Amino acid sequence: MPRNIHLLCHAHLDPVWLWSWEDGLAETLSTIRVAADFCETHEGFVFNQNESLLYAWVEAHDPALFARIEKLVAAGRWHVAGGAYLQPDLNGPGGESHIRQFLVGLRYFVERFGKRPRVAYNLDSFGHPEGLPQVLAGCGFEAYLFTRPDFGTHDLPTGNFTWKDRSGASVVARRADEAYVSHPGDERLDLGVKGPWAFEHYRGEPASILCWGVGNHGGGMSRHEYDQLRELADDRPNLRLIHSTPEAFFAETKDDAKQPSVTGEIQHSFPGCYTSMSRVKRAHRRLEGLLACTERLAALAWWSGHCHYPTQKIDAAWRDVLFCQFHDVLTGTGTPAVEHEALIRLGRAELALREATLGVFTSFRQTKTRGDNASVPIHVFNPHGHRFRGLVELDYTVAHSWVEDGDVRILQGSKRVPHQRVASANNLDTLWTPRILVALDLQPFEIQKLEASVVRPRNTSPTAVVDRPSTWTVDLACGRVTINPRTGLIDALEDKHHVNHVGPGAFRPVLFEDFDHSWSCGDAAWVREHPDAAQKSHVGFCGRPWKKPTARFRLASTAEAYQLAPRATDRKRGRANTSPPIRVVEDGPLRRVIEAVFVNERSSLLRKYVFDLRYGRLFLHDHVHFRHADRMLKLEIPLGFNAARGVSESLFSVAERTPTPRVEDQPNQRWVSAVDPDGRHVSVVNDGSHGHALTRGALYVNLLRSPPYASFGIKPDDPYHGRSARARQDQGGHDFRFEVCWGDRHDTSDLNRRSDELQMPPVWQVLYGDGAVEADSKPWPRLGITPSTTRVVAVKRSESGDALVVRLLNQRGRSVTASLELDGVAVWRDQIPAHGLETVLLRRDKTVHAETTNLVEGY
Repeated sequence: MPRNIHLLCHAHLDPVWLWSWEDGLAETLSTIRVAADFCETHEGFVFNQNESLLYAWVEAHDPALFARIEKLVAAGRWHVAGGAYLQPDLNGPGGESHIRQFLVGLRYFVERFGKRPRVAYNLDSFGHPEGLPQVLAGCGFEAYLFTRPDFGTHDLPTGNFTWKDRSGASVVARRADEAYVSHPGDERLDLGVKGPWAFEHYRGEPASILCWGVGNHGGGMSRHEYDQLRELADDRPNLRLIHSTPEAFFAETKDDAKQPSVTGEIQHSFPGCYTSMSRVKRAHRRLEGLLACTERLAALAWWSGHCHYPTQKIDAAWRDVLFCQFHDVLTGTGTPAVEHEALIRLGRAELALREATLGVFTSFRQTKTRGDNASVPIHVFNPHGHRFRGLVELDYTVAHSWVEDGDVRILQGSKRVPHQRVASANNLDTLWTPRILVALDLQPFEIQKLEASVVRPRNTSPTAVVDRPSTWTVDLACGRVTINPRTGLIDALEDKHHVNHVGPGAFRPVLFEDFDHSWSCGDAAWVREHPDAAQKSHVGFCGRPWKKPTARFRLASTAEAYQLAPRATDRKRGRANTSPPIRVVEDGPLRRVIEAVFVNERSSLLRKYVFDLRYGRLFLHDHVHFRHADRMLKLEIPLGFNAARGVSESLFSVAERTPTPRVEDQPNQRWVSAVDPDGRHVSVVNDGSHGHALTRGALYVNLLRSPPYASFGIKPDDPYHGRSARARQDQGGHDFRFEVCWGDRHDTSDLNRRSDELQMPPVWQVLYGDGAVEADSKPWPRLGITPSTTRVVAVKRSESGDALVVRLLNQRGRSVTASLELDGVAVWRDQIPAHGLETVLLRRDKTVHAETTNLVEGY
């Protein structure tokens, strides 16, 4: 019998990349219109299109065209495919974001067309992380189609295979080895070449799939390619070419008992994208945290009857964030305009979420007593499902106008709260708008009320700070930190047993010579030595990993420190134009801060070593002024042991890798660890660094890289781009935050908790009540989760609007019995498999009752 070849015609439409979203929208309308014409005039032809964003654009801007699509979908001539909002980067966004890509997309497709795709695809996304099978299966998908890493760059089975992750979840997956687009006249992608290659490549299969259609800037089908396919079919009676859909293909092939199995991540593709366009990456990470925090606060306030759920603001913010996760935005491969537009969208989302948060807080005004004339009421919300014990900075305006001086007092009820005054955002010599560091102990999802007041006259003096203390060691609960005053770098991270986990000079900024390629990174010297490889510098090009850094930053001289980071206090010291390059700038009962200035040629890095003395934690705050071109900037951490494995956060999971001989970039999410065979580790939690490298002796954490925008490598003889200086990515000022952890026991659940707190600190608001109600008539809900290793990854109102959604992750490697308590009453109890997700819906009539659902709430 003839072998079935399922022809998957689609238009890969990048809403932005080398063009603006306006141009992407215009091309969407044109491509969709041509596709509708083709469907209406070619009997038997089926067109596939994914991404609900594109359909929404058509619905908003050409209702008549949208009505034609509705008819074609109903007639089976147009297939609603994929199920997502768009095709995102898969390595950068957190797991919850991937769920929302499908939740938003599937809800749109079900409501508009009554269709629910069962095959997901990300044809142009740059690698597929550990944990994605659980997300796909949990969202109701049976199969997954992708292209990258491209055929020839990463070994995978030919055809279908079962893809599993460590949770045990699996989907049938397939790489489109033939590439996801076609292009008339191309030596590889013309259907006259691509088709015969694919027929031969997949010859061992009972049925195969062939993706075709002009893509990237739209296009889709053409009469020329349609005729080419008919000619290919006429010449091959042993093949039956069928205009088809992903669902039809996998329905025919998914039960093949001979399918091989693949476990874990499918990487790597374009490692430069782990670092490119850092401003967008860090803003996106911040917005993911703000979204989670706002949803939790708003959902609990809605559940307790304090206010309406701010659906419009939260949904709009999600759409902006999901848009910026597009695989040519978050990865940093677009033009300067794409970067600018992404930051605008993320800024718009932040404003909407701050407005929603304020709206929730102000709904409490009728149930909070009026602040007295001397105090400022500050309400703090813990957005986490675990107890928060940490330091929080509060900026507020005192109850008196232009207070020159006094002692700040913070009370919780009648209990004094430990605090420390630190430098405020403004530089005025006044206590009018202070910044106060407070030590807080908050129960899960608790709102705690503080009263801040000023006692005058001042009874205490500010803590004396000595620029250069007699010792540069700091003892924390987890061990001792030693900073070398000659280098400004960490020489020792000792644990409780006095075992040092790093080598001398840890966390030094280092530079690697890179090449001018937005997608890929690597040893530029190797590229120069291999000109033939450099000439093939297209989007699939990947350079050889580095052997060692090209240059290292050093501690600044006193003159350089004064030029780069002058202090007002230096004028008192009697030394003209000098400043100590390492100095203690803050020393109080809760926190000590040591500042160091590092330089390399025209770039500088101002570091604050922030020691949490109360809770025993170490943070790094790095302000980088980056002026190098075609360089990769990393932090180098020599290890005090031989690393046996690298471990980093992935989608609701972790990725484990073997150290590499050279400095080879790997993707990570919010933390990365170097671990020895006995469990000793050095771990770094980040606020937006998506890449790292690990050798046996050192961990490298990526900060920045500076290729030209949207470049495959500029040719020297390019008459338009080769003769002028081209704008480089990420030059200028940047701020990074890290938490450094070390010890003799590597605990991923602890690192997830620390990552949650860095990404999503407690949110607070000054709020004066009207004094109308003395008691709180609407108690705040008390939501508790056990065991403590079960992590809350989402709390939101359901899409149906009648339930509270609580999503849980079992972080243990074995099944656990988890339970939810609401106001002290157990409302749900069930088993969660090892590393598994569970989504619980809480509804109430007279009592609260619970049920489980899939990750997309039944869609």
